[in-house]
Amino acid sequence: MTRAKHLAAALAISLLLVSPALAAARWVTLLDVSDQPLLAVHFASQTTGFAVGEDRGILKSTDGGKNWTALFTPDANQNCNTVFFVDSNTGYVMGDRGSFGYYWKTTDAGSNWSEGYVDNPSCVAVMDCCFANANTGWAAVNWFTNPLNVYRTTDGGASWQASGNGITCTFGAAEHCYSIDFLDANNGCVAGVDGLINTTSNGATSWSGDQTIGTGKALYAIEIINASTAIAVGNQIGFGLDGEIQKSTNGWTTWSRKTSGSTNDLLGVSFPDETNGWAVGQNGAIINTTDTGESWSAETSGTTYDLNGVHFIDRYNGWAVGGNVFTHRFVAKYVVDPPITAVNPASAPQGWTGSITISGANFQSGTAITLTKAGGSGVNYSATRDNDGQITINAYLDRTATSGDWTITITNPDTGVTTEAFTVLPAPTINNVTPSARYQGWTGLITLEGGNFNADATVEVTKTGGSGFSYTFVRNNATTITLTATLSASCSTGNWTIGVRNGDGGYHSAVFTVSPPPTLNSVYRVHPILGNVNWDRQGALRTIIVTGSDFQSGATVSFSPTSGVSVGAITFVDSSSLEVLIDISPSAATGWRDVMLVNPDTGFDIASSTFEVRPDSLGPTFLTYEASNAVDSASKMFTAYPQFTAQIEDFTGLDPRTVSYTIKISDPVEYYWQFNGTTAFTPDQTTPTTKGTAVGTLRWLKNFMTGDTVDARTVLTQSAAKKLYLYAEDNESNSTTRLYDVVYFEPVTPADQNRITNVVTSPNYNPTPSNPVTIQFESKDYTGPADIYIISPVGGVAAKLTANVVPGTNQVTYSGTDHWGQALPPGIYVVNFANLGRGKIIIAPPKK
Repeated sequence: MTRAKHLAAALAISLLLVSPALAAARWVTLLDVSDQPLLAVHFASQTTGFAVGEDRGILKSTDGGKNWTALFTPDANQNCNTVFFVDSNTGYVMGDRGSFGYYWKTTDAGSNWSEGYVDNPSCVAVMDCCFANANTGWAAVNWFTNPLNVYRTTDGGASWQASGNGITCTFGAAEHCYSIDFLDANNGCVAGVDGLINTTSNGATSWSGDQTIGTGKALYAIEIINASTAIAVGNQIGFGLDGEIQKSTNGWTTWSRKTSGSTNDLLGVSFPDETNGWAVGQNGAIINTTDTGESWSAETSGTTYDLNGVHFIDRYNGWAVGGNVFTHRFVAKYVVDPPITAVNPASAPQGWTGSITISGANFQSGTAITLTKAGGSGVNYSATRDNDGQITINAYLDRTATSGDWTITITNPDTGVTTEAFTVLPAPTINNVTPSARYQGWTGLITLEGGNFNADATVEVTKTGGSGFSYTFVRNNATTITLTATLSASCSTGNWTIGVRNGDGGYHSAVFTVSPPPTLNSVYRVHPILGNVNWDRQGALRTIIVTGSDFQSGATVSFSPTSGVSVGAITFVDSSSLEVLIDISPSAATGWRDVMLVNPDTGFDIASSTFEVRPDSLGPTFLTYEASNAVDSASKMFTAYPQFTAQIEDFTGLDPRTVSYTIKISDPVEYYWQFNGTTAFTPDQTTPTTKGTAVGTLRWLKNFMTGDTVDARTVLTQSAAKKLYLYAEDNESNSTTRLYDVVYFEPVTPADQNRITNVVTSPNYNPTPSNPVTIQFESKDYTGPADIYIISPVGGVAAKLTANVVPGTNQVTYSGTDHWGQALPPGIYVVNFANLGRGKIIIAPPKK
């Protein structure tokens, strides 16, 4: 049982407490105002407490003593000397009214009070009280002429009886009882003037065991610790004498003096448990014992005030009250940094989600909990105080959470603060899975590359509802793990999860994909007359179609035997179709070839004797050919995008609808460009003939292997000159001519490109031979002939003009027709002055 004690006599009381910032325990000032001093304090919990004092009634705090509210102020002739709460709602305040003992009682935590005399008009004042329960209690009173010093109630204060029904205590006349304490409803002690202590074992029906510990001593507070042990504190009359401490260890029968180490009167004592206790007194004296009162040590306070009462609810939370007579009111709290005894778990890996349990003590209601690291990120959490001894932190650590020690900080409302480390461990990281995909029926090695693979790491391969994936693994080192895997022919397809889990729970996963192997059904190309056929001629540059099922983007196609058939760009259409560009050498061996399709996951299928190479038939012959914008020499240097014009002859007939006209460049990378759609024949473009003129401008080139389209200038540079071949095909025949051994574009400087500027056209958007458009331009410094090309919006030269250019303003007219006199379709056409400059011309549809 813990209670606050006090001395009602007028004592000079003052206190000044300093809080060492790094101390584990210290006293912190909560209230220091100009007012009457406080005489007693009692807290029902860590937050709710009551304090009383002379002429100033009853104060209540609901925040641990930081702020106080006056519940009521008694009349001027009323004093509140002691306070005791049975539980959080029921409490008693006792003192005097008009020099007679008086009490105030609440059953609703101080909102309302009832009151009455303890014994009117017999006793002078109630000095102390204690209660076994809400109804049974005792009051120690102050007498001047009557030795009846203890009163008892069994009906919650409605009536009071002198102890022993008239049987007096043996203090004698003119003695005062200052303090009373009961262990239970029967056993208690009372102490007072001249060092007298009486005991009772029948609830104060009778008293016995008078102990005289020394005439001239006063015992102001007594605390029963257990059935054997009690402590009483007080003073020795005389200046500079030690504060008095008496201890009994034999059922309160005999008492022995203990050294207090204090020269101040001790006015209050409180033991929250059987080991730890505090006593307070004059001049701010605060002493503490940790061995049940055998030895005491002073707690540094630097006080100038006196303390009058003290109350501890546990070893971590106590309050002392006092002040200075008529001038100051003071409250201080004993603040202990909450001790942490365990953090479980004390560490967790990146990516972990779970609860961190913090065990310790003095975790107060309203405590703040943080988990921080300077410069750290990726730790998300919420914290809950479960009780005084446990806190739970629900934490989520991102995969990228900063590793290392994070600080758990617990800050109580009373400013008690403590820290402990929580370590974020680096989790395993899978950076690469090689291979990352394979097919049903595959057996082989899978290598996991990453980091933080601990020695106790294990591998987990899972798929919801999946089956057919068996494996063993070996941890090679902290960065590599090798799996030996077998995928059954019926292994579940789709994404499997390969995870690495360290012994500390750290986990990371990656995806491994299982797919069905492809099935190759057919290989064909579209014949312009015969439809789909599974053969082609020597010398063909062709796009063929490969069909089947379970094709993957990135699949490759090859022919066997491979000699003479080159595979270029492959276009993934969908899982059942690929478009494959092939180049059949004019000298390729004829006959059937096997075709193999291989998916990126190495799943494959082979179609035997699926595609045939047939001999080249007689086909078009190049009679003549020329390239514009070329300087004739041992090599061909193009000064602008060249237009190739060729006379073609085929006695079997040339059909403009099926003729293709192709340029091919190799060494070492192969490029090509087909002029389908821009090929022209004479006398017209629709009637089959034996001779025709093919025309096409080399503006773009396609990479044979990737299908990417690039500007011809970037391929044919002076430093990378190449051979150029010309192909013509009608139906199934091809003809090859090496045009030039070395071709490249003349290097163009920015200065050259800007020699002709300000290219403008007259506002005529539907030019005709009879109403041509005027193209005007400025020459900075160029003089001489210039080829002017009208470039179609889809590429290729639509028309060619010539002009003799002089410095200054020049003009040339354009009829709006192509090489064959046909009107150009509407669009925006580029006007290209070779390498000298550019402009544009708009061709609009004729007005209706």
